[in-house]
Amino acid sequence: MPDILDKPGGLCYNYFPMDHNGEINRIKAEYNRRDSDARLSGLYDRLNPAVIHIRHEIERHLALFFRGRKRTAGSPGESKLIDIGCGCGAFFNMFAQLGFKPESLLGAELSRERIMGAAPGVRGGIVNADASSLPFVDSCFDYASQFTVFSSVIDAGLRSKIASEMKRVVKNGGYIISYDMLHTNPFNPNLAPLKYSHFKHIFGAKPEACYRIVLNPVILRRLIGRFGLVCDVFSSLKILNSFYLAFIRVEK
Repeated sequence: MPDILDKPGGLCYNYFPMDHNGEINRIKAEYNRRDSDARLSGLYDRLNPAVIHIRHEIERHLALFFRGRKRTAGSPGESKLIDIGCGCGAFFNMFAQLGFKPESLLGAELSRERIMGAAPGVRGGIVNADASSLPFVDSCFDYASQFTVFSSVIDAGLRSKIASEMKRVVKNGGYIISYDMLHTNPFNPNLAPLKYSHFKHIFGAKPEACYRIVLNPVILRRLIGRFGLVCDVFSSLKILNSFYLAFIRVEK
C-alpha cells in the first residue's frame, strides 16, 4: 500500500526521529534483553500453553466486538488495520481469521531484528519505524491496534505521542484497539501500567467498550497445564485479571 506512505521509500523503510532518543534506546535494549534470555523468550513462545490461552481469550473478545460491526463500513472485510509494535507479526494471522484481508494488515515495529524474524509473506507489510512518528498519511486506516506497547513505554511524553499518531492515522469513526497491562510488577522498572484512567488522558476519550481479561500470567502459567478449567473460572471472575482490552472510537 505505497499510497498511504507519506515518507520516501517502501515498506521496509526505516524512520526514527530525534525526539525521545533516550527512551527509544532503552526500549530497544529491553527488547533485546528479553529476546536473548532463553527463560523470558520461552514465556512468550507461540507454543507455550499460557500464550495460546491468552491469544484465544483476546480473539474471543475481538470477535464479539467485530461481530457487532459485521454489516457496517467498519467490518473487517472492508477495513485496513495497522498494528503498532507488531514484532514479527504474531497477531496478523489472528486478524486474518477474524475477517481482515491479509493485504489490508500492516505493522510498525521498532526492532529490525524482530521484523527479520517474521515470515517472508508478513515481513513485507511491516515498517521499521518509531510509533511516535508513523510514516503514513492521515486517516488511512480503519483500525490501529497495540498489544502491550504502552506498558513498555515509561516516558509519559512518548506515550502521548504514540497515542496521538495512532489517532492521526485512523479515520474519523474508526477505532483504536488497545490490549495492555492494568498493573505491572512493581520491581520491574522497564514496565508501566496502562490503567483505565489513562485512556482519557492519552487518547482524549474513554473507551466505547473495555473488558478486563486474562488471568494474571504468574497464576495462569502455574495452572494452565493441568487446570485449564480453573483458569477459565478465575478469569470469568475478573478480579485476578491483569489486562484491559479497550476499543476507543476516534472522533475528528
